[in-house]
Amino acid sequence: MSEFAQCIAVGLAGVGLGYFIPRSRDVMTRLEGIDPVAKERENHERTMPFEEFFAAIPLAVLVVGPQNLIVQANGAAGELFGRTLEQMRGRAVVEATGSSELDRLVLEVRESGDLTRVVEYNSVRLEATLRVFAKCLSDRAIALIAFDETALVNAERVRREFLANVSHELRSPLAGTKLMIETLHAGHDELQTREYFLPRLSREIDRMIELVEHLLEVARSESGQIHLKKEPLAFERLINENLDLLEGRILERGLRLERELAEVTFDADPARLAQVVLNFVENAMRYTPPGGVITVRLAIVEGEVVLSVADTGSGVPYRDLPHLFERFYVVERSRAKDRGGLGVGLAIVKRNVEAHGGRVEVVSEFGSGSTFFAYLPPRGD
Repeated sequence: MSEFAQCIAVGLAGVGLGYFIPRSRDVMTRLEGIDPVAKERENHERTMPFEEFFAAIPLAVLVVGPQNLIVQANGAAGELFGRTLEQMRGRAVVEATGSSELDRLVLEVRESGDLTRVVEYNSVRLEATLRVFAKCLSDRAIALIAFDETALVNAERVRREFLANVSHELRSPLAGTKLMIETLHAGHDELQTREYFLPRLSREIDRMIELVEHLLEVARSESGQIHLKKEPLAFERLINENLDLLEGRILERGLRLERELAEVTFDADPARLAQVVLNFVENAMRYTPPGGVITVRLAIVEGEVVLSVADTGSGVPYRDLPHLFERFYVVERSRAKDRGGLGVGLAIVKRNVEAHGGRVEVVSEFGSGSTFFAYLPPRGD
């Protein structure tokens, strides 16, 4: 097997994609003796399998010549760095990729030999975490094989943040419940003491039940177990009923609630859409300072039922906008007036709306408030 073919195989394993190797073994065994630097001398029948394999592998591969200029690249590299092969060939790594860290990596490999490193790649069009395997080839060429593991890094970050958020959400009610129970067990069983503590115990337990229910709801929706119980629904009436439940809390926070609701009747699941209304409004309450306004609108727009909840709060940073409806995604806690939650409310909204055949959207300008939209088909399809 040629040195470059071996490099590709080792690189696949080195970046955690070893499962590609067995599938390509029949191709790799045919690469014996093939030198990509002198591929013009190779037989056409022996070159084609390598070229097909090189073009098809889902890893970005750059071959850097002895003058530290790129001599070869595959399609995955072009997609990752936003360049064509012609735009990369004959250029320095930093010029072709925009990454000075990858350029330094080439120099380091020449001095120290093969290595694997995680590189933070940032350009105008992309921010990514790359695991790069670098190997010295013959004639002082160097192969850089990069795997985009941004999704893995983000998944691990979400997992850590979720565990931290669950701990944060449970610690307060559990500590309060324990303290109140200990007080009652200590013999302070006067009627006045019980009347003071028991309602608070009930509220803390309700908070924990709500937390668990939210987690179960996300689990059910992710496993495809959302079963709609549709019925003819006067949507504006449902919205008003739920806003009436929240209005006391809204006023306590020094906020004003405005309603602009058209009469809309269609087939839908009342419980699921109630969750949409409650989560949208509670999210607005969380990020709107005293003196702010929350406006709930319902209308038929271009044949769709459109529910929107607008606030005059702090808005959402641009980098957070694409992730707001992801499960367990929490915008920075310091921006919220109260606990930031677990990041499940908007994920539940998204799944409930999509179960009705609709879609969700958010428009926000940081510092100038946000508007969350739910678009639903008028027949509840």
